[in-house]
Amino acid sequence: MKDSIVKAIKKDSIQKLLEVANSELTISPKVNSFHLELNGPQRQRVRSAAQLFSRTFAKALEYCGTNKIMPGTNLQDTSTFILMINDWCDVQNLRLKLFGISLENQERILDNIPATMERMIVEKHKSMIAFQKGIIFSNRSVKELYEYSHKEYGVDYLLTTRLNQRMGGNSDHPHPLDVRY
Repeated sequence: MKDSIVKAIKKDSIQKLLEVANSELTISPKVNSFHLELNGPQRQRVRSAAQLFSRTFAKALEYCGTNKIMPGTNLQDTSTFILMINDWCDVQNLRLKLFGISLENQERILDNIPATMERMIVEKHKSMIAFQKGIIFSNRSVKELYEYSHKEYGVDYLLTTRLNQRMGGNSDHPHPLDVRY
């Protein structure tokens, strides 16, 4: 993992790129300014996060950074960060490539995240916030659960998607009463 990943990932460079994209070229049709303007409960929408932190969008940013479409922005670092988050989400939601089948690669992905989360400073916060701690805890839990299950019971893989079921089920934005009852 490069140190530059945590350097200065801000939405400004993505906003500028989306403005250029709206007028001159199509970079990633699924991502627009709506993805950067979410407020309150809208921030919990899984679909919006999945589109913003997708491999497709990361590759589009990487292409623009490599070809100097937006000089002076940190598109390369942003792309690297988004790819890392995308890969981590893939490992945390495995349905087909089961955790433990491609263990070396999956552990490499999990090992990159904690250091990034610990060094990352979210605007206006002096210490780690809940999502950073949750990611670190989730990482450690998956690794330790696999090690324990493999050693004690001979389990060869985990379906990590089953470990991350939301209380709201298929609802991507449950109301508090939906979770309670």
